Amino acid sequence: MTAFTKSLLIILCASFFISCQKEISAEFGTTNTGGGGTGGGGVVHTDSVYLEKYTQVYDAFTFIDSTIYTYQYDTFRRVISGTYNEYQGNVLASTYNFTYYYNGADTTVYKYYYLGKAFIYNYPDTTTGFVSYDASGRLIYDSSINSYTAGTDYYKEKTVDKRQYTTANVYFDRVRTALVQPVGSSIGAHYKDTGWLDARKNVIRCSSYDYYNSPAFPPLIVYTGIFTYDNKPSPFSFVNIYDNQVEIPGEKGVFVPQRNNCLSNYTENYYSGQPPTAPTIFSLTYTHTFNAISMVTKTITSDNTKEYYSYRAF
Repeated sequence: MTAFTKSLLIILCASFFISCQKEISAEFGTTNTGGGGTGGGGVVHTDSVYLEKYTQVYDAFTFIDSTIYTYQYDTFRRVISGTYNEYQGNVLASTYNFTYYYNGADTTVYKYYYLGKAFIYNYPDTTTGFVSYDASGRLIYDSSINSYTAGTDYYKEKTVDKRQYTTANVYFDRVRTALVQPVGSSIGAHYKDTGWLDARKNVIRCSSYDYYNSPAFPPLIVYTGIFTYDNKPSPFSFVNIYDNQVEIPGEKGVFVPQRNNCLSNYTENYYSGQPPTAPTIFSLTYTHTFNAISMVTKTITSDNTKEYYSYRAF
């Protein structure tokens, strides 16, 4: 599974407000306990604000032409499962099914499971992960095992993601180790990332460093990014699996759900090597179309990627 897929769909999590009844509506003006309420942009939380389908259609020059995400909810308005499909034209290239687990009526995910298959390469892909939170309900620990086959090799990869928070920052420490069979070799990676946050916990700036070669070499810069936002709730604002998640964009400016809608991103991407190569620049702007309750229905990026959103009500 790609890092982007994991970042966008996992993503574990429930709420900066850990109460099992609260929702991210508090981010936009009120705390909703299930009976309505109005958030930013005049959004009423019993309206169609719960993201049900998210489609991306890429420029014709990309390898994957389109992706479709779907979300299934229970009566507690929690995402209990989802799907992610990639297409080449009308041909399904890969598919993933996601399952999220909760304790009782809590809205914070404690376990997730992914089962996928890339039909082009004909290998299965499974991930099982467990997460934990601090007293404020923020994700601080995510440990997962990803197993997949590529050709004649079998990979079993463990990723441990630890996070620390301040008022204005989030710090990531990610360690990934993989055992490859039948050759018995191991692959490792160690990244330390920093995100700078605005008042609504959007990542407005980020940096990533590769520590795998230390102490033999100093840490390598991987990428840096700068981002701007509007003041309206993003399509992911009421999806509980993203509520307590603060994620930073990856290489090439790959974007992940934030509280508000991104207007621009600028990323300098450095590639491995000693010393680092000159950065490759990725710069995007976003144009959003809104419905009558200020929820995004369509986004067009400056690289001609089109994104479509549909919602459901409770």
